[in-house]
Amino acid sequence: MLDDVLERIYLNSQNMMTTVWEDFYNIAHINSDNQTIDFSKYGYTEFCMMSELLNLFQSWGYEDITDALEQTEDMYSNEEE
Repeated sequence: MLDDVLERIYLNSQNMMTTVWEDFYNIAHINSDNQTIDFSKYGYTEFCMMSELLNLFQSWGYEDITDALEQTEDMYSNEEE
């Protein structure tokens, strides 16, 4: 389930040209380089996607999520090369 959700939202973010994936990636990795999320660019779909991602923390641990994020990133970055 974790991998399915991450892969689907990764692809949807790419196809819809949204920042949802990157925003969640920064949150999950506690990337505090003073990056802020511009929710003014979010619509209903983007909020639902982010909500689904944040809800993963209810069922999965931090390490599980960050490992799965890295695997998803690696899988699709290798395909693009």
